[in-house]
Amino acid sequence: MNKKFSFILLVLFLGLITSVAGGYPVSAETEGIPVSDINVHEKGSVTVHAVQNPSNSTVIPDISGNGTQQKLNDTEYANVGSGIKFSLMKISRSDAYKLGWSPSNKMKGQNLDIAKVDAYVNNVRDKVEETTDGNGEVTFDQTNFAPLGKLDTANPEANLFLIVQIGDLPAGVTSRPAPIIVNVPSQNPDYVKGNQNYYLYDVHLYPKFEQDTTEVYFKKVDEKGQALPGVEFVLRRNEPTGRGTDYLSESPAGNGPWVTNGELNFVSKSQENSPISKPYVFITGNDGMIRIQGLTQGHYRVEEKQNQSSENKNTFLPNKKVIDFTIDDNDLKNNVKKDILNGGTFINYDKPKIAKTIQKNSSHRDEIVKFTLEPTIPGDIQNYGKYIVKDTLDSRLNFVSTSKVITIKGTDIKLAEGTDFILTEGNALVWKFTDKGLANLAKAYKQGARKLVIPFNAHLNGTSKADEVVPNQGHLEYKNDYDQDGDVTTNEVYDVYGGVKFEKSDRHDSSVKLGGAKFIVSNRVDGVTKYLDVDDQGGWTWVDAKDRERAKVFVTDAQGRFDIIGLDFSKKIRIENNKDTLIPIEDGQTVNNYALEEVEAPKGYAKLAAPLEFKVTPGFETNKILIIENAKEAEIPLTGSVTSNLLIIVGIILLSTGFIIYKRSKKI
Repeated sequence: MNKKFSFILLVLFLGLITSVAGGYPVSAETEGIPVSDINVHEKGSVTVHAVQNPSNSTVIPDISGNGTQQKLNDTEYANVGSGIKFSLMKISRSDAYKLGWSPSNKMKGQNLDIAKVDAYVNNVRDKVEETTDGNGEVTFDQTNFAPLGKLDTANPEANLFLIVQIGDLPAGVTSRPAPIIVNVPSQNPDYVKGNQNYYLYDVHLYPKFEQDTTEVYFKKVDEKGQALPGVEFVLRRNEPTGRGTDYLSESPAGNGPWVTNGELNFVSKSQENSPISKPYVFITGNDGMIRIQGLTQGHYRVEEKQNQSSENKNTFLPNKKVIDFTIDDNDLKNNVKKDILNGGTFINYDKPKIAKTIQKNSSHRDEIVKFTLEPTIPGDIQNYGKYIVKDTLDSRLNFVSTSKVITIKGTDIKLAEGTDFILTEGNALVWKFTDKGLANLAKAYKQGARKLVIPFNAHLNGTSKADEVVPNQGHLEYKNDYDQDGDVTTNEVYDVYGGVKFEKSDRHDSSVKLGGAKFIVSNRVDGVTKYLDVDDQGGWTWVDAKDRERAKVFVTDAQGRFDIIGLDFSKKIRIENNKDTLIPIEDGQTVNNYALEEVEAPKGYAKLAAPLEFKVTPGFETNKILIIENAKEAEIPLTGSVTSNLLIIVGIILLSTGFIIYKRSKKI
């Protein structure tokens, strides 16, 4: 084989050598390209352009690593800036082989043995170290490394150089780019037949400083510690100059987060309404967990979007207290999954609620009845700036009283009016809790309290009709530090009274109506009889039997009629059909035992001999009128029940007959 042919083969062989920057090849195909002699007057150089991902992305697109200078888009690539150190040295072909290099390397990465490379670099004396400038660039040439100014033209295979990154890494990067063995000069990928620039003497390398990634997680629970599924979150990438400016985007296919080259893709907030981009939503599973993978170094923010579960929407307030967290070098180096709450949980607290109860849902007019408001204490009450309980009474109700101190059951805490809450009394009741009161509620919550009990007293004032249901509701107004506010209402409670109609008539002729008859009303409850008294202002009270003379006297009019409206029902009632229908509890206990006592009969008529018992039932307008019959004074007085003259006459005859028989028997 002659020398000229051998030299051609050697040059072709060198043309196959690849120079890879950060995992990208610096090579070109050599088939069909004529070989030209190396220009002995050219001097070589290696320029390193160190790149990393831009601030709004974790992705660095591939770079065509063929040794030529590339024009990079600054929206896809960012330079690492100054201060990143590289070292360059010559390396023999045999040593290159020992490091794992092969002249056929053309693919991404040369797969050099890093440990052997480090050992080799430590033992090399003839090398040069330079740091990147503000553009993230450093150039090695004859001015800082003599071998690049005296390329071996007689033995081209000797022009191999090893480039490694040493020293500190850019922020967010925990591993060096792969070391590179490059041939200078290298084959010019832009060579065309007839062009004498067969060799590329100025080689450009683009090592990529790819940020490492890690995983974070947290758990979403309710205030009882139970996992909450179906809660939605978005992830923002925060920048020091504007936190929360970018968000993790959903993939164009809509099947997960947008991942490019294995890394999450964050999109500028200005693109939030783009038709091809929208925030990716993380949703808690049945275990309440959120796991976010592929995060590089940086500042992040997790924001709760909404409660997806319909049950959660009606029960829990979205917690707008965002989670800010940082991924630093240690997180990436250790590659440990990070609990961004440090063992804690992301709690959704119950929405504040309020309930209401009433001592009884029917009563006498002016009978004092106890109403009770029961607002819940949110688990994050310490984050509330507004917590106000209200109750505006219907005009048919009159406020009576409420306590100036609220005792919280199960705790040693008592809330005092004036310090813990500001009380407004009257038919528009208000309990406005102060900062001190809210702090005490937070303390009570820690002691196990979950609701307040706020009682007050009121009564029906007599302006409503019989059987007319009077509803009542309370309210709870709140606002927390997350700018979440609300006005929740209680269930409705009802109070009502009934009435009864009476008519006085002649016993023998019902068409004769008896006016001027006077009656009082008694009621026996638990064996104790009391009488209805009405004061000059129309207020009702029930007095003891010893004060019977104070009882209100009802007088029949010219039509023999009088009504009593404001009496409680004889039996307990329940209210159904949207408060339109009153239904007595048929098997319920009789709670009120009423009776009419006639204290003065119409002229010429005898009083009732005994009280007349009656019942008050729903249906005042439709119930039958209770008829009271009076006998004239010449007749045997009527008792409190309907009697028959026939029965009385038969009784007299039987008594007379018995007496006659008795007398005759005495004579025998």
